Amino acid sequence: MQSSSYKLAVKDEAFLFSEETLPIRLELDYIKPELALRKHGIYEAGIAIHNIYAPTKHKIDPDKLSWVLFSDPQIASVGLDEESAKNSEIEVVVERYDYRSDARAQIDKATLGMVKFVIDKKSGVIIGIQIFSEDASSLVGEASLIVSAKMTPMQVMSAIHPHPTLTEAFGNLARTIFFKSMMKRG
Repeated sequence: MQSSSYKLAVKDEAFLFSEETLPIRLELDYIKPELALRKHGIYEAGIAIHNIYAPTKHKIDPDKLSWVLFSDPQIASVGLDEESAKNSEIEVVVERYDYRSDARAQIDKATLGMVKFVIDKKSGVIIGIQIFSEDASSLVGEASLIVSAKMTPMQVMSAIHPHPTLTEAFGNLARTIFFKSMMKRG
């Protein structure tokens, strides 16, 4: 079994098959789907234990699961990707932030990478985030919070991200989405 995020990464030519990202194709072969399933099992067990002992009940939400591939650069994903959303009959808008324009990435001389928001077109909620960068494993925590809290780009934009940090990508991408929406209204 392969996760739909894995399948999408392999199919997304803009994400993987450019000249700069070609070397990481081989890294994708090392993704172990059973590791993601084990993490899913731990998550389900935690919900089950909570539901046994706590007065409030929680539901399992597999659309909030995340994973990280420790390649060089790293790849991380949380929530739904385009293919999963399509399979769930959710119409999405996809927006990308390129690390070539990021101050911290330029300082670190690690500009190869991007952050991608998968946004439910109907609700405006960010339902998935994929990250391809030198330090994606450190960024996926914030991505998990964004998806779990069902945040919109406007809500992400309202957070202040310190400068220069790689986490600024979330705020910068959210601002770009906001400005695009303003231009459409204009």
